[in-house]
Amino acid sequence: MFRLDHDMARRFLYVELRGFWTREVLARFHDEAGLVLQRAIASGATPGEGHILVNANGFPVQDRTIAEEIARFIPLYGRLAKRIAVVGSDSSLQRLQAKRLIGENGKLFDNDEAAKTWLFSADRTDTAHAGTGRAYNITARSAPDRYASSMTGF
Repeated sequence: MFRLDHDMARRFLYVELRGFWTREVLARFHDEAGLVLQRAIASGATPGEGHILVNANGFPVQDRTIAEEIARFIPLYGRLAKRIAVVGSDSSLQRLQAKRLIGENGKLFDNDEAAKTWLFSADRTDTAHAGTGRAYNITARSAPDRYASSMTGF
């Protein structure tokens, strides 16, 4: 249902999402993501320096209640990261859900390579590097501040 790989030295988190989620899967994801965040903070990470790549190619449009719950806490990671990239399909519905997951420092890509290039580039322009795939600016509403108190840095 999901995979989280964190490279502390590079401040890089790779998140793979797949399948239809239940509340139990969502709770497990929240717990495991929280542990990754705690380890990042313990290793000296501060807000605004992390890079997150979310591969949602195998993550179909979710039940509305699950999507709404995901939208409550995932934006925090986007706000705490320097950049967040989402790799997803061309589905309009998936793009709408992706917009709910990340903030203004995020983009949607066609593949992991283009996403990684953008994540780690010093270039802060609005497009991916030539030949690496399309990039889409994503703007999402921010998570309510009441959730920010539980996660202080990444």
